[in-house]
Amino acid sequence: LLLLLISVYAYVTMHSRDDSSPRIKIHSSLTLFGLIMAVCLFAQLWFPYLPLYAIAYMLGTSLLHTFVVSDEKEGYRRELEEAAEITEVRDTISSLLDNMPGMTFTKDAKTGVYLACNQAFAEYAQKKNPDGVVGHTAAELFDAETAAHFMKDDKIALSLGKPYVYFEDVADAAGNPKQIQTTKLKYTDTDS
Repeated sequence: LLLLLISVYAYVTMHSRDDSSPRIKIHSSLTLFGLIMAVCLFAQLWFPYLPLYAIAYMLGTSLLHTFVVSDEKEGYRRELEEAAEITEVRDTISSLLDNMPGMTFTKDAKTGVYLACNQAFAEYAQKKNPDGVVGHTAAELFDAETAAHFMKDDKIALSLGKPYVYFEDVADAAGNPKQIQTTKLKYTDTDS
């Protein structure tokens, strides 16, 4: 009875979703597994000396392995490949940022959260590496006056249709005063 209930549930679930669902193969396999097991167990009652249960179990588990486990393995393999590609792109961007002269960073325009930076900017923010900066806002990394200055300049840069270039006097990571040229520009990524 339990196997029949599993089959009915899988069948109903399979037909309640659209046909393009990737899980339709899994539900089909569960439906067949439950039916094969239920029919063979029912037949086993009339023919107790035949190995019908063992045959049904072998067929059912083979079916599940073929269609469910193999699909799950393929899904995990694809996820690993995608993760490797993302890591490769992240490493490429980090390498690009670290080899740029001067301090370089990128922020989310809406939240002000740093998305990436190079080692020079991380040192300016008094962090060991860029991981200490990424995921934080200027208010979390700098004193209130510096953070307000950065946010004001960010608003100006976001309002312009061209790069915002200006000169300013700032202290470096060691606290020494320096005059630097700052260029801020907005860009749109593929998610925007």
